[in-house]
Order: sequence, then C-alpha cells, then structure tokens
Amino acid sequence: TPVAATAAVQWYVAESDIAMFPTIGDIVLNRITKAVMENAAFAVTGMATSWDKRCIRTEDHQPLIGVSSFGNLQKSVDRITKWLEARGYEVMHFHASGPGGKALENLAGQGELTGVIDLTTSELTDLLTGGVYSAGDGRLRSAGAAGIPQVVVPGAIDHTNWWVGECPERYKSREFYQYNVEILLMRTNAEEMAALGQMMAERLNDAKGPVTVMIPTQGFSQHIIRETQDIDGNAIGSWLQPETDQAFTDTMRQHLTHGRIVELDFHINDHEFADACVEELMKSLEP
Repeated sequence: TPVAATAAVQWYVAESDIAMFPTIGDIVLNRITKAVMENAAFAVTGMATSWDKRCIRTEDHQPLIGVSSFGNLQKSVDRITKWLEARGYEVMHFHASGPGGKALENLAGQGELTGVIDLTTSELTDLLTGGVYSAGDGRLRSAGAAGIPQVVVPGAIDHTNWWVGECPERYKSREFYQYNVEILLMRTNAEEMAALGQMMAERLNDAKGPVTVMIPTQGFSQHIIRETQDIDGNAIGSWLQPETDQAFTDTMRQHLTHGRIVELDFHINDHEFADACVEELMKSLEP
C-alpha cells in the first residue's frame, strides 16, 4: 500500500524491525507495482533465510545493556559505551526521539536487556508538555516491571522539542533555543521540573529491580553553554539555571521511596559522571 510511505505507520516501524514497502501506486498490477512486490518478496526470503541460520547457531551472546541517547549527550554516551564494552557487554543506544524510548521499553519488557543506563529521559518532558519527542505513557515503566537494574539520569529533561514554527500559542512567552532548522527547544521551567521529579519517582517506585537516580548538579545537557531566546530569536537569558533544575531534585527526594539518589558535582557530559553511572550499574550486575 502507498500508506506505508506515510506517517501513519511510523510507530509500527520505528520501534520494531518491521520493513514496509510502499507500492508507489494503489494496488493494481503493472510493471511498477509488480517490481515493488517482487522486491518485497525477495526481501522476505532473504530475511527468513538469515533467521533460520541464526536459529541454529549455538554461539553465546554477550549481555546487552540499553543506553538512552541524544546528540548533545554524546560525550557521556560514548564514554559509557566504551567502558561497558570493555567489561564484556554489548550496548544498544536508544535515541530519545519517541520511537527510541518505545523500543527501549519493548526490549526491556521482552527480557532482551540485562540492564539499563537511562541517561536521556527527555521524552518524559515531551510527554508532560505535549512536545513532539514523547514516547508515550509507557516510558520508564517496563525495565522496572521486568526487574532489570536501572541507572536513571535526568538527561536533557531541561527542554521540550517542538517543530520550528509549530510551538503552541500557550508557550510562546517562554525561553527557547533553535537547535537546527527543524527543532525548537523550549527551556523547562521550575514547575515542570517539579512535575518531572514526581512523575519519574512514582514510576521508579513501582520497579521490581535495583534503581539508582544519578543527578549531575552542573547541568543536565550540553545546552548550558547557550543563551535562551524569545520566540523571535532574541537573546534573553542563560540556559544554565541551577535553581530551576533544583526543583527536579527536591521533588525527586520527596517522592522516591524505592532505590536511592546520588548527586554528583559534575556536568552530565563529564567523564567522571559517565564513569560513575557505569560503576553504579556494575554494583547490581557484578556485586
């Protein structure tokens, strides 16, 4: 169907290994649609053959760790990945743009992940505000329900993602930064930080496995080096707002009853913070 080329199928494809072939035109046989269908048939045959070969292998797999990621947290993501791989783990990155968070939750629920370093929990900010990178209400639930050890970080929760030109009217008096030609970032305020602290704590309280919340007090994203702007692009302030971010920590401390909170006097992209996240996960995986 031509619908396979539209956004109507994005959630089915993005969080899975499903491949869809748009037929270019509606379903009537001609040389174009026949070619597409033949290609799809050959692809299915190839995938089935590969699957059959994998099923008869006896090789042992390294345990797989899920790490949620974002471009502005790449320094920390890379450092975490380096040390996990050095310890004999496979690592899978989940880009926190909606489908990534859904995929993380799905694989955790299926028992495919041994542990999670949830470095980038920003999809929860978009869930709260209605931003375009929400992963839905299932975020930060499945790993806990599966009893998987979790290290959770408020990475990049300091902003909501909007498409440029599509920020809702009710938010237009807020602080922003235009990240690129497509994405407009809205700085999270203290009220939203407090709501996120409570939301995350309540979800983590339901976890059946070990939980540690690691909080970098020197900033939750790389954007602290930037100035904030009004909706028209005029500089109005600093992205670095420790008092605003503290609202998250204070509320998390009030509501978290399962697991523990560790505050570290580092920025989220500092090597020391990334190393501490790995060491914290290892306490649960390699006691």
